[in-house]
Amino acid sequence: MGQNSGFASAQIAVRATAKLASELQAAAQLLDERYAEDDMTDDEAKKLMEHCGITATQQPLYHFNGFRYSNLTDALSYAALLTGGASKSGAPQGAEGRTSRPS
Repeated sequence: MGQNSGFASAQIAVRATAKLASELQAAAQLLDERYAEDDMTDDEAKKLMEHCGITATQQPLYHFNGFRYSNLTDALSYAALLTGGASKSGAPQGAEGRTSRPS
């Protein structure tokens, strides 16, 4: 009886997992259809974000020599290294600030 009970429990778990996966897939498809970003106006997107408690921030992005930086100090440090320029303190900086791949 112990083996059969374990087998039955495993079958129930497999069925429950398959059902949950199917429900999640259906929900994802519904969300894709209902909230396709390309189909939303800015006003609709803002209302939906507000309803869901989603916030967004805009952060500056600095570009130098084909690289993108979210931190101005990093961009300035790499620029100083390549151009022989000085940092805010007047001393040349190292390239440790290069934080992203070329754009």
